[in-house]
Amino acid sequence: MADGGEPQEIAALRTNLTSITDTVTVGGNLQWFGNRLVEKRFIPRREAQEILDVSGTRPSMKAAQLMDSVFAVLETTDRKRRWFDQFVSIFSADKAHAELAAKIKKVGVATASQQEGSQLSLIQAQRYELNDELIAASKSGDVMRAASLLNSGADIQTKDEVFWTPLDWASRYGLLQVVRLLISRGAQLNHQDEDGNSALTRAAWYGHTDIVVELVKAGANLDLQNKNGDTAAIIAVKEYKKATLRELVRAGSDLNLQNQEGLTPLMIAVRRRRTDITNILLEGKHTNLDFQEENGDTAVIIAVKRREPDTLRELVRAGSDLNLQNNEGLTPLMIAARRGRTDVTKILLEGKHVNLDIQEKRTEWSALHFSAEVGDSATTEALLKAGANPHLQDKVWESARNPY
Repeated sequence: MADGGEPQEIAALRTNLTSITDTVTVGGNLQWFGNRLVEKRFIPRREAQEILDVSGTRPSMKAAQLMDSVFAVLETTDRKRRWFDQFVSIFSADKAHAELAAKIKKVGVATASQQEGSQLSLIQAQRYELNDELIAASKSGDVMRAASLLNSGADIQTKDEVFWTPLDWASRYGLLQVVRLLISRGAQLNHQDEDGNSALTRAAWYGHTDIVVELVKAGANLDLQNKNGDTAAIIAVKEYKKATLRELVRAGSDLNLQNQEGLTPLMIAVRRRRTDITNILLEGKHTNLDFQEENGDTAVIIAVKRREPDTLRELVRAGSDLNLQNNEGLTPLMIAARRGRTDVTKILLEGKHVNLDIQEKRTEWSALHFSAEVGDSATTEALLKAGANPHLQDKVWESARNPY
């Protein structure tokens, strides 16, 4: 970095401004350059046009004014707003640029610019246009055009104004042939955009199962998390993409990763009352049924609170721990009894190791205390029939038969 935190490449441009802008002009690319700056939102179109229309001004001076406008934007905006990567790509430090820089040291800026500047500017302009066309071909599914552009030197990892690569776009639109082409040419599978999304999370979002299979086969990371902590599996759950989720589970996705809310894929499926999605997740070999989120709720507790008997039954059959207490000290059975849900209570009583007499820490009430409190005779009868202890006393020495 140069003084004041200015990127070295920008500092070099500023130092050699007239020379470098001359190289743009020599190639006949001034108008193109101005339009590019406008397209990438570095400067307003009106400002660019006013500069380009000034009569009697040398082309190099017009280019210099354009560059000054760009510098003003670079100095007053953050990286996200100025699309810095797109700007630098105009003057990318590739092999040709490095060779020019080396020559500048030997023969001076003016001589180097006169000898090689025109060729360099044309190379950069052409490559920049190739990259844009590659993005367009990847969006439209034109695999032949994409292959031709790559053969002509387009950058397979080029990014557009939203920092998406060709593979990102092809994955988003489910364009299998383009995805296969880009993978075969060495596209980075695990590139993440500003929001942390990858080609895989994007394919999962839109339910492009064939793309997911192709990316996984090529070695894409199944468990990359975006800024929300969501993995491809979590996204597939949220978007109800069952076929895609099934492939991710089969491929070995980590189904125990929690997102920024502390939720696993299983918790999210239960929250959204999707028994079908829950069953797919239960097929995972290492799915942890008993993760607790920030309130201490497990998937079973969430199912009880959501009054989802079908989902709850599947979780009980899968072997969920029915005795875990949340941050309030409540077990699933206590919550069901307190809410007078006899149907839910009976499902929980089907569990192999359910403890009927766990007591909540603050009051030392059991599930039977809670059912008696709400006057739910059906739930109380079910608990007693299952073997709940009616003689447990709470902190004020009242039994479960008479908590008042």
